[in-house]
Amino acid sequence: NVRQLLTHVLYGTAWIEDVFDGKTVEEVGSKYDGDLIGDDPLAAYDAAVASAKAAIAKPGALEQVCHLRRGDVKGADYMTSMFTDSFIHGWDLAKATGQDPTLEPGLVSQALGLAIEREERFRTSPAFGQGRVADPGDSAPDQTRLLAILGREADWTA
Repeated sequence: NVRQLLTHVLYGTAWIEDVFDGKTVEEVGSKYDGDLIGDDPLAAYDAAVASAKAAIAKPGALEQVCHLRRGDVKGADYMTSMFTDSFIHGWDLAKATGQDPTLEPGLVSQALGLAIEREERFRTSPAFGQGRVADPGDSAPDQTRLLAILGREADWTA
């Protein structure tokens, strides 16, 4: 549901500060378990984003090693994942709530390039439907192609 989706996005965003402080998953532990949204989802999200922005603005942040569940990655790779996650969940939220799901074309182009680089990982991951959505082909609109790589059907309805 929408609250679960918002919790997921907020949870991922809240972790950014700790990850860029060099903490491991074990060190962060259960810090972000429970209700992160509270009574004001926008304020909670804005606070997490402000914290994340400060963390990635530090000199050398994008070159540093970040310790994730899936292993160690460079800060830039972690931010690529977080961008893709937040961006596609914007589409999820728009579709689920009956809003216009058209994503900004320039960002779609960026996200599609990143997704194509990681397509094998996305299409084999249970988190993205393990290739459940067929490749629509290179002639399909970029947003449709991006959605397919990320396990989503462009014509999905709630």
